[in-house]
Amino acid sequence: ITIKETFIRKNKNNEIFVSFKLSTNVEKGTDSLQYAYYVYCKGIKEPIEKIMYSSKETLLYKVKHPGKYKVKIFVRNGTQKVLASTATVDI
Repeated sequence: ITIKETFIRKNKNNEIFVSFKLSTNVEKGTDSLQYAYYVYCKGIKEPIEKIMYSSKETLLYKVKHPGKYKVKIFVRNGTQKVLASTATVDI
């Protein structure tokens, strides 16, 4: 599994939308791939939100306070796990 690209954008409802492109020999949408997301806000060392592993291939996150946000994406398949970070977006 390789995360080739990550995408982050904000929408008019103060939500962050995150998606990514994978390179894998496992088909997306199968039960063997799981995804988790950690949401970070600039100035705060720890994640402000941890969305644990599920089958959700994208993230839509409602921002509670203005700031600069980024998301760490985790993808796992059995024992293999990879991660990537998005760019930062201003909300």
